[in-house]
Amino acid sequence: MTFVSGGLAFWAPTYFAKTLDISIPQSTAAIGVVTFACGLVGTAFGGWLQDYKGAGRSMKSVVVGLQIGIAEAARQFLGILLV
Repeated sequence: MTFVSGGLAFWAPTYFAKTLDISIPQSTAAIGVVTFACGLVGTAFGGWLQDYKGAGRSMKSVVVGLQIGIAEAARQFLGILLV
């Protein structure tokens, strides 16, 4: 996850500047806001889901809950980027 975020932070501002005709500082700020928002929502959703689905269950439910939270955060991140 960190590798992808680092790669996106390095590559995306230039891509947005060339394709969307916005400045690099604007695109860098937008990526920062999207990363923060998706991280916050994904963490909150994953925690809620784990509390809801995993209460009193085995370690397998913890792993599944974390995977679902990460997948949802990634989906939201990509959805915001593609809008």
